[in-house]
Amino acid sequence: MSLAEAHAKLSLRREVAIPDAVMAILLYEESITARYGYSVLSVKPSPHCRDSNIGVYLGPENDQRMLQFQQQLIAFIASHAGDLEFREE
Repeated sequence: MSLAEAHAKLSLRREVAIPDAVMAILLYEESITARYGYSVLSVKPSPHCRDSNIGVYLGPENDQRMLQFQQQLIAFIASHAGDLEFREE
């Protein structure tokens, strides 16, 4: 929650949006994978901004990666939620 709130504040928003929560989950999964070597969402840790290709981390490539991760996360939630209805806003 705190990481999602911080991401929203960095984006100059007063409320946490879905992309903020997705980014927080991705960062959490990357840190778990880096520490333990395994992620239930198959996230691989990636070095952030270590090379000069910052477009991968901030540009359209990152947007596409985040959309793919969001779809993967929605599928994971749906497969583990049982009869709960999940709606994407």
